[in-house]
Amino acid sequence: MTGDSFCKAAEDAFYLGIRNVIRFGSVSGLGSIFTFGGEILITAVVGFISYALLTKIEYYSTNLFNPVIPAMVIF
Repeated sequence: MTGDSFCKAAEDAFYLGIRNVIRFGSVSGLGSIFTFGGEILITAVVGFISYALLTKIEYYSTNLFNPVIPAMVIF
């Protein structure tokens, strides 16, 4: 984008990363936290929906003794 050769551009990118190592690290850490939070949220929502469906649908509510175990397997 600047018209530099490949080696010069690679050197500039390397030194840019070195100068901003704290920024890159903090963005990576925040990304990991948000990813983990999303995984937990999706898992909890799917577990709750599966439990609700197992207790509200008549076929499952009459044929299952305890809907917690199948909901935990789905969870």
